[in-house]
Amino acid sequence: MLSICIPVYNFNIISLVNELYIQSVNLYVPFEIIIIDDASKEEFKQQNSSLKSNNYLTYVELDKNLGRSKIRNLFLKYARYEYLLFMDCDSMTTNRDYLKNYIDACTGDSIICGGRKYETNRPDDNHYLRWLYGIKRESAPASVRSEKPNQSFMTNNFLISKSLLSSISFDETLYGYGHEDTVYGYQLKAHYIPIKHIENPLIHLGLEDKDEYIAKTDEGLRNLFRLYTRFKKNPAFVNDIKLLRYYRFLRKLQIIRILSWYFFFLKRYLLINIRSPMPSLFIFDLYKLGYFCKISIHERKNK
Repeated sequence: MLSICIPVYNFNIISLVNELYIQSVNLYVPFEIIIIDDASKEEFKQQNSSLKSNNYLTYVELDKNLGRSKIRNLFLKYARYEYLLFMDCDSMTTNRDYLKNYIDACTGDSIICGGRKYETNRPDDNHYLRWLYGIKRESAPASVRSEKPNQSFMTNNFLISKSLLSSISFDETLYGYGHEDTVYGYQLKAHYIPIKHIENPLIHLGLEDKDEYIAKTDEGLRNLFRLYTRFKKNPAFVNDIKLLRYYRFLRKLQIIRILSWYFFFLKRYLLINIRSPMPSLFIFDLYKLGYFCKISIHERKNK
């Protein structure tokens, strides 16, 4: 019935897999756990290598990193059962009914999101930015996520029928970090496929330090610009993303070049706040908008 799919990159997943195995056995349903390592560092491969001997588990190691979209499509090659449950490797369940909650909720060509939570204790200053953003922007109960179900879609914790993923796969033109969930939520919306949100979160454990998270944010913005150039004539896509709505408004005012110039001089001061022990998410938003304007000017020059 259930194929538990975990793409792995530079993380120890033994505790997560052990917990999932216990829950699966107690449900008395057919299940399998599929691990695909996306070219992790050797130290993490060695840490997780003990899992290879488990007969309920398929363990695949890739020589080349595929990225967040392509690797999720690859699970179709290995999955035997009708429902695929995708989980980020840097996660942990919050209760012993995690798998049961999904099984009780799935019917037909389902796609169901369980949500994301963060640990309640404040981390050290170096990881505070990622934790703060997660607490304020990513952790939401099912009732809130259900108000905008497609915009709230996240790939860290969702169940999907095999037939649905086969017909609407993840966009493999996106590479690197960011926004594969944005475009997939839009694709489902364009096909009038509803996303069901339930209260079944995973705790996100793998907090990036502030510099790594800023670098990933920059990479995600470059991916978002690629999506914008593809879908900019589609109001339904642009209207669903707050940053793109602001960017479109600023373009109408014809001040993108001016803002990009200001960003060049102000970037240093914005980053001082963002990297500080008490970062402002409003300043972080300004940084992202400025960086996006910079990307757009750079791309125009290169055409």
